[in-house]
Order: sequence, then C-alpha cells, then structure tokens
Amino acid sequence: LFLTDTSGDILLEFIPSPDFCTKVCLERDGKVCPDYIDHFASGGEGSFVCRHGLENVTLPIIVEDEVLGYIAGMQVYLPDTE
Repeated sequence: LFLTDTSGDILLEFIPSPDFCTKVCLERDGKVCPDYIDHFASGGEGSFVCRHGLENVTLPIIVEDEVLGYIAGMQVYLPDTE
C-alpha cells in the first residue's frame, strides 16, 4: 500500500511492495511500474491486472475536482490470474 503523485513518484509506502514487484517491475527506486502509470493516465480508479497477473487497486485523491495523487497497492494473485 503506497501513496503516489500523479506522475508515479512514490511519496510514502505504508506497506512495502512485494519483493517480486520491487525486483521485476519498478523501473527505478521510488517510482511505480509502467502498468500503474498507464492506469493513472486512463483515469486511475478501481482495479487492474498488471502484465504479470497481479491484481492492483487504485483510489484517486481528489480535491476540488483535481486528482492530486493516488493510494494504491494490493499486488496479489487471484485464482483467475495465478
């Protein structure tokens, strides 16, 4: 579970990302993977399955109709994607 700005920079990690995500998906330390960036660009609310089959959840932080960032995370395999 983490807090990120709209460009994908991780501002705070409440619960660290799984080792798999950290080693395989993150392009650089402190930034979410490209799948999150794509999801944010398309509105960023709800859940999505990344290219590696992990279920992810994003909740936008909206103030006066402007998205300031996201609370995101979960990164789990579900029976359908495992």
